[in-house]
Amino acid sequence: MTVAELDALPKEKIINYEHKLTCAACQQKVKQIYQYNLCKKCLVNQFRRLIKIIDSVRR
Repeated sequence: MTVAELDALPKEKIINYEHKLTCAACQQKVKQIYQYNLCKKCLVNQFRRLIKIIDSVRR
């Protein structure tokens, strides 16, 4: 969408347009998607699990 098209939309449609992305893990509609199509909350949880595995291998 161009800036002119976004300016022409009512505020309600812009808000709906921004919440278009879906997290692959929790299926929530979010504004921003990160690595592996995950929302920030799910990505943080995934990294916490990985840190435990990495620390156990280091010992």
